[in-house]
Amino acid sequence: MRLALLLGAVAGTALGGCGGDSATRPELEVGISADWNWTATSAAEVGFVYALVVQQKKQTDGSCDDLPASLQILAFGQPVPLTRDADNCLNSEVAATPTMASSSVTVTAEENGEMIAEGTFDDLLPGLGATLVTPADGMVHAGDEIVISPTPGLPSSEIATGSLFPLEGTPWPGAEYTADLPTRFPDGVHVHMPVFSGRAAVVLRGSPYGPQATVNCHGFAVCLGDASNVLGPVFVTEAM
Repeated sequence: MRLALLLGAVAGTALGGCGGDSATRPELEVGISADWNWTATSAAEVGFVYALVVQQKKQTDGSCDDLPASLQILAFGQPVPLTRDADNCLNSEVAATPTMASSSVTVTAEENGEMIAEGTFDDLLPGLGATLVTPADGMVHAGDEIVISPTPGLPSSEIATGSLFPLEGTPWPGAEYTADLPTRFPDGVHVHMPVFSGRAAVVLRGSPYGPQATVNCHGFAVCLGDASNVLGPVFVTEAM
């Protein structure tokens, strides 16, 4: 997750395309980032994580007014804890549970039960369009080469690393790097499999940023969507 980057960008950037009513108080800045869960500790934690940052726009002296007692912010189907920093400014972070699926994320703010702001964030996982070309059935042995076709239109010339995340096993064996660095050829990204067992997800990290997230909002002072640059996952199974 790139929460530190997202926090700085949301706090210091005023973005277009995120219209709002200047009379709405408090002024809230909202950001959503999506990234692979590189710190998974079990098969249940393997997947992408959507992370939310909500901040209150500070006054010129760095302070913030008190929040309305009835203010409620909702995301991922649940209320967001309204955490304040040392300057009495809202500064909340929350992450959804890991998922393998792309979905629209909606964030709303309400006062006295009435919605005062809403933001929707889409296209946060452009790399999900990657497909496994070889082998078509996903059955592999350690050392076998697989070929991954990147999402059409997504830059893929600078893949940095490949990783394999087991999807089963107790105790969980943990993630590991692929047997070599991914190499881009005309037919796709080639990479060799490490030793593993069962079924696993393969992801490629470091694709140059391509399509930006689609953000639509009203009532928030700033809305920022930070799309993942991960290609995949594609799925492989150990051939017996």
